[in-house]
Amino acid sequence: MKFSGQLKNAFILLTLLFFLGRREAAFAAGKSTGSPSNPTVKNPALSKPAEDPGAFDSNSEYSKVLSRLEQLDATGQRSSLIEPGFFQSLSWIGRTACINYVCGIHPMEHCRKILDLGLVDDALVVRDHALRITISTRHFSEEEKRQAAEKAVNDTRNYRKGRPFWIVDRARGFLLADGKTSTTR
Repeated sequence: MKFSGQLKNAFILLTLLFFLGRREAAFAAGKSTGSPSNPTVKNPALSKPAEDPGAFDSNSEYSKVLSRLEQLDATGQRSSLIEPGFFQSLSWIGRTACINYVCGIHPMEHCRKILDLGLVDDALVVRDHALRITISTRHFSEEEKRQAAEKAVNDTRNYRKGRPFWIVDRARGFLLADGKTSTTR
């Protein structure tokens, strides 16, 4: 079924009215609600992205970190990439980029070191990323994969109010597929 441009716009506006309410939908559409004290104001969230250099964009942050890692690697400072101090000085996006970079082009012993740091990281996304790479990489033995999964299941930071985060489900899924479920939780 094809809709004309005006019909699509009307459908979008009605959907906004339904979900947001009259005032918020009118604001999102860039129209006034009829109040004389409320001039027509464009929603800044719907306009083009901010040119503010301080604005956070995860893709540009990831790209910045990758270029920094490439510079360190090119200048012969490869060993600094796997140092705990350097790794922890990065943002969580930078730490995931570091894991990808090191495991993508460096020798396996460097990848093992960076994944070990990632599995005990403070950020849940970094721990999950390290676990996913450890489980999916064919360079690790089944015993190493099982130990990483058990480490994730037994880490109390992977639970909130007794309920597990997704990393625990991923680890348990691997352990069940592996046939060894010797976890303490």
